[in-house]
Amino acid sequence: MKVVDVKFFPLKCRLEKPVKFSLGVLTHRNFALVKVETDEGVSGWGEAFVNFPAWAPMERAITIEHGIKPLLIGESPLEPDVVSETIISKLYRLGLQWGAKGCIYQAVSAINIALWDIKGKIEGKPLYRLLGGEKKRIPLYAIGMDMSQLEISLPACLQAGFKALKIRVGFDREGDLSLLRRARSIVGEGVKVYVDANQAWGEKEAEEMALRMEDAGADWIEEPTLCEDLEIMARIAERLTIPLAAGENFFGIKDFKRAVDLKAIDVGMPDLTRVGGFGEMKRVCELLKEKGLFYSPHLYGSDVSFVATLHFACAVPGHLEIPRDVSSTPLREEILREPLALVDGYAIPPDGPGLGIEVNEEALEKYKF
Repeated sequence: MKVVDVKFFPLKCRLEKPVKFSLGVLTHRNFALVKVETDEGVSGWGEAFVNFPAWAPMERAITIEHGIKPLLIGESPLEPDVVSETIISKLYRLGLQWGAKGCIYQAVSAINIALWDIKGKIEGKPLYRLLGGEKKRIPLYAIGMDMSQLEISLPACLQAGFKALKIRVGFDREGDLSLLRRARSIVGEGVKVYVDANQAWGEKEAEEMALRMEDAGADWIEEPTLCEDLEIMARIAERLTIPLAAGENFFGIKDFKRAVDLKAIDVGMPDLTRVGGFGEMKRVCELLKEKGLFYSPHLYGSDVSFVATLHFACAVPGHLEIPRDVSSTPLREEILREPLALVDGYAIPPDGPGLGIEVNEEALEKYKF
């Protein structure tokens, strides 16, 4: 069996309400799927992260078409991690020269997920089993709540069974603290409230705000400063009694090893659609476990990557909750023909072979970028 084609599907969905990050404002959600096809008619689906910047889908399309596809055609899909590692090894130096190492890892991530989907279909096994795990319920934390209506959006999360949620900060220091205090008062002490600054603060501000966020009731602080400023993050982590979480912007195990060695993170947050795929993510999580750290997968994609992450969490121990976007984004769910069952703040992966999903290709046409 050989790979004969790779198709890329850039997607875009207008949001009912713009979403504010410290990085900028999203008026649309971007998604990007790939479909890897073989000469025996079996195909697999994968996903790459493309939320920021707004032109990311265009870059990813070119990287996959001109950089990755020529290296993938003719390869066996039955050794996903070997193929992915080979592609990364051939493009890594180019990525450094280009200044876009992350773009390559994110593109390869999509391919790796798709190859594992094919392998699971050929072997007739769901990915969680193929990866050595067993089916189980995976705890979730809610993201994407309407921050302008906390008194409505947060009780809705509690009613849905979520026992943890995450709010975004990094806009205005006193306003951020007020938001956290309001969230804490609404959900009470029995629910975790995570805080994500998205690299918003400089060195002194990050140290001050992380401590103030802890005092205001945060259960972790995520990316308080630039993800590359590991020494600063290490100093902040040492002063906190709550975890400092980071990792969505680390690519490959080398980036995580630097952070772990410097004690710059307490919770690792690798993203399956960014870190290099299943094999690389497993190496990262094994490293974290070896150092006594937990992982909580980062996730901000469609239900294709959500399902893939559920399979991974079933197979690789040491995880905390994984995020579930509760915002109104129709494309996220329309991508799958069969909606996922979420019960009491938990989710379980499908039992079908591979990812166990059927992608709704009509929706891909409807929301094409």
